[in-house]
Amino acid sequence: MKRVTFSFLLACVTSWTFGGVVQVSSGWEFSEVTVIQHWPLNRSVDIKFFVRQVDGQASARRAAKIKVSIGDRDLPEAEFDNLWIRGEGRKCLVWTPAATGYPAELNDVSVTLAVDEEVCEVGYLVVDLASGKRSYKPLSFASEVNCDTYKTTHMAFRYIPSTRSAAWRNAMGKDTFRIGSDGKRTDLGITDGDRLREGTANITLTKSFFFGVFPMTRKQYALLGGSVASQDAVPVRNVSYDSLRGTDGTNAVDGAAGPYCFPKSTVVKGDSPIGRIRSRTGFSFDFPTEAEWEYAARAGNEGEYLFDESGLSTSQITAELNTYGANSESAAVGTKSPNAWGIYDLIGCCHQWTTTCCDDNKTKHMDATDPLGMTTQYGSGPFRVCKGSHARTGGGSTQLRVQRIAYRMLQRSNCQNGTLNGTNFTAEQGNTGCRLSLRLED
Repeated sequence: MKRVTFSFLLACVTSWTFGGVVQVSSGWEFSEVTVIQHWPLNRSVDIKFFVRQVDGQASARRAAKIKVSIGDRDLPEAEFDNLWIRGEGRKCLVWTPAATGYPAELNDVSVTLAVDEEVCEVGYLVVDLASGKRSYKPLSFASEVNCDTYKTTHMAFRYIPSTRSAAWRNAMGKDTFRIGSDGKRTDLGITDGDRLREGTANITLTKSFFFGVFPMTRKQYALLGGSVASQDAVPVRNVSYDSLRGTDGTNAVDGAAGPYCFPKSTVVKGDSPIGRIRSRTGFSFDFPTEAEWEYAARAGNEGEYLFDESGLSTSQITAELNTYGANSESAAVGTKSPNAWGIYDLIGCCHQWTTTCCDDNKTKHMDATDPLGMTTQYGSGPFRVCKGSHARTGGGSTQLRVQRIAYRMLQRSNCQNGTLNGTNFTAEQGNTGCRLSLRLED
């Protein structure tokens, strides 16, 4: 391993820049290095640098874990907020020296950067919910992710390519995916209202994203500040959009939008569960949009379900549905089969919030690029689209209908009963949970 060393004289709240010869470690090129010590405000030190991949494998899916040394001493990983970087560009490592012999003011030091570990094709992002530290894993991590750790103390996210990616275009021969349902099968319990709301459209997603492998569990919810009686790997339910993200409207009479009104604003309340995971990681986690949820769930399938139902009878479809959905409110996540992209518990688990707003029971899908949902005047209260379905047992037309991927359930963000355009909605807060997502910019 080639070590990359830069020398600095550090002073109180002062930055020093190394603009000398560009050096390379394991195919990663480091330059424009700046070191800032914040003493006496605090003990943290920012190590900023620009990184480029130089061995012909440049990719946003390539990640590296950096080893940092001061002089001839390797710094403990525990003293950094995070040592993983992904892709190219400007990066920052934050070092908070512990009481290990370093003085409050560091003078005349040499900083060494080296690639300690590398993932050439990122398949997963893993977050330690307590500390916010994150790491990247290869696609082979699919064989390890279904264990208690990633259902309780950590949260795992699967990389989902955009529809403009080479992977999607090579597999599908187009740069869109089909959202919604054609509603042609008359034996699946599909209603006229479903056909109206779920009409198909062509959606382009220009940004890749990380998508939760599992719905948020009760233990994960508790680690993010939520109050729950049992802390285990069972999906958290009975949680409203507002409680997870922040109150979405301030005045139900005149429909004035509140400070957490997506897509007018991406801000979430700081002490909400999503606010906490954002502050701990520095990443802008949120619910997926309806389009992102359905795209990740379909994994290339354009039929009604997680699988190709053509030629299957309703009894065969029901049997297949039961291989993907636990259909039990006491089951831990990950007990049934994942979809083709390794995502678990998309059906038969809980309704799952999306950020997509829908203010009309007859709102249809439309061809779009990166749709974020409507910016609505709320009137009687904001409604969001929930995807997935809660536990449904015994087969029958209800299970066949609601466990379709295109199924849309409108839910008030505060999960209260209400009327929307003359249609009475009964809140299903007890059946509603969530799954997080992270949209990427590269």
